[in-house]
Amino acid sequence: MSKFNLSPNEIPTPLSSFSLFQFPGRSSLPRASLLTEFNLTHLSLPRIGPLRRRLMTQLKVFSNPVQQGETSQTEEAELPFPICITRTLPPALTLEYGLQTIKEAIEELKSNSPPSSTAMFRFQVAVPPSAKALNWFCRQPASSGVFPQFFLSKEQDNPTFKSLLLGEVRGVFGIGAALLFKGTSCFSAEWNSLRRYLSVDSVHVKAYGFVDAAFDMDLSSMKRMSGSFYVFVPQIELDEFEDTSILAATLAWDNLTFFTFEDAIQSFELSLAQVTRHFWPTSDKCDYRYIKSALRKFSLVEDKSTQMVYMNALSMSGRNILTENMELRELSCSCQFSVRLSHDLAVSNNMLDHAGGMPSSLQHCPNINALWAYLIVEECCRLGLTYFCIAPGLRSSPLTIAASTHPHTTCIACFDERSLAFHAVGYARGSHKPAVVITSSGTAVSNLLPAVVEASQDFLPFLLLTADRPPELHDAGANQAIKQVDHFGPFVRFSFDLPAPTDDIAARMVLTTLDSAVYWATSSPYGPVHINCQFREPLDNSLRNWNFSCLKGLDFWMSSDQPFTKYIQLQNSYPSNGTHSQMAEVIEVIQGATRGILLVGAMHKEDEIWATLLLAKHLSWPVVADIFSGLRLRKHVTYFEHKNDVLFIDHMDHALLSDLTKGWVQADVIVQIGSRITSKRIAKMLEDSIPCSYIVVGNHPSRHDPSHIVTHRIQSSISQFSDCLLKAYMPQMSSKWCGLLQSVEKMGKRERETAGGVEVVVAGGYTRGDGGWLHERRRRAVYWGSVSFAVQANNGKKETMAAWQAGLPLLSADEGR
Repeated sequence: MSKFNLSPNEIPTPLSSFSLFQFPGRSSLPRASLLTEFNLTHLSLPRIGPLRRRLMTQLKVFSNPVQQGETSQTEEAELPFPICITRTLPPALTLEYGLQTIKEAIEELKSNSPPSSTAMFRFQVAVPPSAKALNWFCRQPASSGVFPQFFLSKEQDNPTFKSLLLGEVRGVFGIGAALLFKGTSCFSAEWNSLRRYLSVDSVHVKAYGFVDAAFDMDLSSMKRMSGSFYVFVPQIELDEFEDTSILAATLAWDNLTFFTFEDAIQSFELSLAQVTRHFWPTSDKCDYRYIKSALRKFSLVEDKSTQMVYMNALSMSGRNILTENMELRELSCSCQFSVRLSHDLAVSNNMLDHAGGMPSSLQHCPNINALWAYLIVEECCRLGLTYFCIAPGLRSSPLTIAASTHPHTTCIACFDERSLAFHAVGYARGSHKPAVVITSSGTAVSNLLPAVVEASQDFLPFLLLTADRPPELHDAGANQAIKQVDHFGPFVRFSFDLPAPTDDIAARMVLTTLDSAVYWATSSPYGPVHINCQFREPLDNSLRNWNFSCLKGLDFWMSSDQPFTKYIQLQNSYPSNGTHSQMAEVIEVIQGATRGILLVGAMHKEDEIWATLLLAKHLSWPVVADIFSGLRLRKHVTYFEHKNDVLFIDHMDHALLSDLTKGWVQADVIVQIGSRITSKRIAKMLEDSIPCSYIVVGNHPSRHDPSHIVTHRIQSSISQFSDCLLKAYMPQMSSKWCGLLQSVEKMGKRERETAGGVEVVVAGGYTRGDGGWLHERRRRAVYWGSVSFAVQANNGKKETMAAWQAGLPLLSADEGR
């Protein structure tokens, strides 16, 4: 079996062009004909007068010096109206590749300059849906020369700085101004200029800005002014939605203003160069401490009374301000945003941290237990661990008090330690960040073991802080005093037994221990880590003297918001020739397949599903998706609208009940991505396919090969592996093989749909919620969200239920045991 690592930097070039789907657009044109077949139509709309150019800190400002009523109706009807040409590019594997795709489109546009003197071009490309807008905004340097820059949150329910810490906040990042409009009245010609560009032919273009606010760039000031507005269309924009994100570039020019096509290109390239140089890599993580420090360096001014508005053609079309008296404040708005308009002028709302996490002095801690507990919780927050799951108990009181009183933490309490631990596992699975579990001593610690085992097997990080009695109470008959050191054995990545707090030990030892534990939890292979925390009485905040000398060496830590020890991983930028040749061997095996199957195991990240879909489209292989893959509910996800381009075999497990089908399905190459496969019958199918090439891809070094049949084991992320294959030519899969599996899929689907006499009952007396199911004769388990049901078949027919027909996953008892 070949085994090797794939470096993240091995493939520097963008993926080849291919089309998975097209976003709807009024003026979407094919790539080849973009520069040769379009014509700009002249429409009759009210003339707004000649626009003039004004340079303002890299911004091209369009304003109207003509007073209202100066222009005759005859002149008004002669002004050409700019049509927005929207071109949808093929979806990109990563945000980095999306930028490269747009750059290539702009280069093509430059080489064939459009003949029109007035136009607006928009290029848009779909990129993976994980949240990146806030990280990208924070990455921009304080000394930037391109403005405006902004992040606008889509959080609607009481957005605060704390909400930025809990998970991935989706929003919009934008930089540069393709168009900028400002004025003092919604009845002004400047506002009509905005309506002219946000037309029915530019429904994808959005404008952002402020109303009832006037900005003075010379004085770097803002003041409230009723009816005033400051609105711009960004040159580069990342708009994030639940199922996908749209990266867009907008160029606009008008020779009447002496702002030519060449000027628009030059201004856009400045914005593109900055966001490309100051880019947050997909593989890196951006936690709250970086967001906090980045926002601080921008010298933002918090204004709770200001809201940021956004609009497009749909929100403005059909409305006549003069007749309907539409007020500017009726536009859509957000109350969580951050905007930089110049070096010295920046405005935000609900983005800054006003809570002081650090006490005025650590010397104010009432006792040594409180000091150590505070250091643990504070360091967790600095490392990005702000979600605390607490099972209350007397011995863990110092940790509980420190966590519940810290301004940056979110705490959830549950008396059942087992349920609490599984909640932490679910949080890690959904947010891709560790939660912190705090429990008391004794048997409470043992109740965490099932969740620890599951997290270890599924490579999910979380931190266990278990309170313990001091050494003198062990083996002495004290209540709830058991051996807690190495309690979880090989199922944790790191284990450490903190001594009982004392001022004889430097307090910085507590910080370095936390830093090391979190590093182990969040480094591949991810998993749980355990710190056992001994505490002597007092367990409350009663006053006890302690020696301040233990704080020596913490001055720099107290004056910053960074963790004490920073761990840095250097990626290998120069992969060996051996790795190249081994990947070439894998690609050659895949290219030679005549009966290939793409097997998709468990996946927990949106970007992994995105990359898998692009890979499946490129390979044109039949896809067998596991119930935990995230690909079984395609009908509920918008970016699967063109799922007919991929052949999914959703009923393979059911079809393999037939011995005849088992004989038919004999693959010669199997590529498995994602985690382990749940179905027992599919696992048996893989074993029966020997001899075949079985390629398993996973971002960890562990072995998932219970049948011992893997021929190639690639340690790589799904995106990296997909990137390799997307640049390689893949021949069309045999139509005979695809037709055979398509027939198998139809038969399996038909049998389930025609099976009758199904009785659905809740599995009596069965309460497992950790992936187990009832296994009795002629009874099966159905998973619908987190609720398990048992399906009892009648009349000897195969089991089915309406949930399956609705596209919900069904798992038979044989699939997991």
